[in-house]
Amino acid sequence: LHASRPHVGQNLVAERLRALLSSPLHPSAISESHANCGRVQDAYSIRCVPQIHGISWDTIKFVKKIITTEMNSATDNPLVFTETDEVVSGGNFHGEYPAKALDYLAIGVHEIGSLSACRMERLVNHGMSGLPAFLTLEGGLNSGFMIAHCTAAALVSEDKVLCHPSSVDSISTSAGQEDHVSMGGWSARKALKVIDNVEIILAIELLMACQAIDLLYPLTSTSPLQAIHTLVRQSIATWDKDRFMSHDIETATRIVKSGVIWKTAQPYIQNYHNYYYVEHHGEPLPKAEILMKLIYVFILQLEIIMIMMIYAKNYSASELNRLRITKRYRNHLLIRSSMKNITQTIVSIGLGIIEIEGINPHQQVITLNVNFELKWCDDRLLWNTSEQLCLSKRNRSAIFFTANEIWTPDIVAINGPGKTEKEVKYQYPILALCSGIVRWSYQDKLVSYCEINVQNFPFDKQYCTILLQSTIYDSNELKLRSLYKVVQLYNFINTEWKIIHATIEELDLYNPYYERYFSTIKINIELVRLSRFYVGKIIFPFSIISSLGLFSFCLPTDSNEKITLTVSVLLSLTIYLQLISDYVPKNERGLCTLTLYSNIIFSLVFLSCLFNILTIFIYYYEEYFLRNKISKKTFLFTIHQSLIELNKKRQILFKKCRNNQKYLSKHIDINAFEILHDIKYIRELLKNLLIRENFVDYRHNLFYPQRSIKQLAVFVDRILFFIYLISMPLILIILFKANSQSNILPTTKNQLLDLRKISIDPAPVYRGCPT
Repeated sequence: LHASRPHVGQNLVAERLRALLSSPLHPSAISESHANCGRVQDAYSIRCVPQIHGISWDTIKFVKKIITTEMNSATDNPLVFTETDEVVSGGNFHGEYPAKALDYLAIGVHEIGSLSACRMERLVNHGMSGLPAFLTLEGGLNSGFMIAHCTAAALVSEDKVLCHPSSVDSISTSAGQEDHVSMGGWSARKALKVIDNVEIILAIELLMACQAIDLLYPLTSTSPLQAIHTLVRQSIATWDKDRFMSHDIETATRIVKSGVIWKTAQPYIQNYHNYYYVEHHGEPLPKAEILMKLIYVFILQLEIIMIMMIYAKNYSASELNRLRITKRYRNHLLIRSSMKNITQTIVSIGLGIIEIEGINPHQQVITLNVNFELKWCDDRLLWNTSEQLCLSKRNRSAIFFTANEIWTPDIVAINGPGKTEKEVKYQYPILALCSGIVRWSYQDKLVSYCEINVQNFPFDKQYCTILLQSTIYDSNELKLRSLYKVVQLYNFINTEWKIIHATIEELDLYNPYYERYFSTIKINIELVRLSRFYVGKIIFPFSIISSLGLFSFCLPTDSNEKITLTVSVLLSLTIYLQLISDYVPKNERGLCTLTLYSNIIFSLVFLSCLFNILTIFIYYYEEYFLRNKISKKTFLFTIHQSLIELNKKRQILFKKCRNNQKYLSKHIDINAFEILHDIKYIRELLKNLLIRENFVDYRHNLFYPQRSIKQLAVFVDRILFFIYLISMPLILIILFKANSQSNILPTTKNQLLDLRKISIDPAPVYRGCPT
């Protein structure tokens, strides 16, 4: 294969890999257990190791040649040639050769670390390697090699930045004399940093590979790899529980740098090449050729260990049983499980509510985060072999399966809208006992239709029914049972709702479409809304603001602030209603109590504004009427007095004019009599007008009002104040009187079990497997 692509590095790496892999000279129990795995092509990080590491080997060889030449060269300026007695200035000082070579070296070495990180990802991933997740048997609180993998990934990311070539970065200096420099110093520093990081990455991979071999015990790898494992375990213990990993990584890094791994693997590689060279050529391999083929094997041997660990699955008795069962199930995944030729499969369901995620009044659905616990029997999951005995109940062997490897019941909420996203339950493992009992516990979102009645919001109760049923098998083929006879609350989180009552029933429902009966688990849940938020956020502030309109009746009528206060309250309520509109459920089936209460209070405040306008009108009505009458009297009296005064002055003037008429010029024509006649006529008219109004008594109470009408206005204010004082709290009490009657019959027993209040879990009542 590799000879068809005759790159020196690729073929050399392939030969060394072959020397350390399973062979007649170095057999491997792990490899033998994986002889017929069925895989055709592996990931690039495994399949393409000779091609990728080959170019890295050629890169190192190329850089070594450049550096060797550079170290044995004269790079001074000027150069002094003693043979010819010449001093010559030149450019041998320019470091472009080592700069470019070291940038190239950083990229080539980085590829080794990058490939190592890819293999580490496959090691810690249970789905890829078949080993325990993160290479630890005690998961959960122990993170295993997860943080070590993150450390290696961080170093790889740092190397990606350091691989940016420094030799391409040049800028003119020294007045344009040094207009192109090599930046070789930076190239060297970066290359050294990349090499240091890759050594740490390989050390972490070495620790993971040794941990994988420990997890596969008693299976063993090839002799050279087992020797390296023994070498590492002399300094670093097996990873059982979490501890400070930095010490182990530092120790492994020192082992990598010391070359002791090469010294351990060298004899095995040499023996392998001698063995096959003699077999094909009939004579030993020349020593010089042996030495050439063993260059840089230190880096490659770590990758070889990793390759072996990728396929290091523990085919113990339990795993062999698992493989036999999955192979048996491969063509029967859709065939319903059975037990002892019994045609009906019994599946017991245990339901635990973790959280009420929400209730949508608009869509009429309820969403629950629940924990399902299913239990059934399957005769295809029975085993009792000599390698793995099925003993007593406490010592029965068990095997974990995935949901796509064996048959699982299709239990759904038939009165729900269905799933809109991929179900996560298939990611949970299924436990099978050797007796055929299967247990499957998983968390899921349970969405069901529910008739939401928000009439008493936010003091409402809701009554929801969940119907769990198989969509394929009728009651003659599959029977659903309740596993615990209770609805459990697993660490129930009180959000907006609280479950106060629950019942669970087993019944058969007729499906008119299929014309068959289907076994069903019916769960009735009664919920009550926790209303403290709405009381503190909506009702209490709204009541406080609206009560200000009540006190507008207490303000003095002549203070001119009654209308101002009520209008301000109306504006405040309008703005507040806009702010709280998102908290009110949107349902077209009727007004909720909170909406009705808000509208009534808003209407009362609006009416208070109208009542205040009425009382102010009553209060100021008499004063307004008197002001008009008095104005009319004053006008007439002023005109009359003016005319009397004018008449007096006219008579005096007339006497003077009579005495002086003979002295007046003839051209002055004063028709005094005609003017006086007109004035007299006007005076008579005004006098008659005044005489006609004299019958009005200006001392009447109409013009001098008493306090009786104003007292009436104040009395009306007080009456309205007491009416509002009684009606506003009364409306609040009447509207928010919660409906205490339950739709669940009072005779039914509450089957709700709060696990937070008990110390012992309920015992399951399983009636599935025949004895």
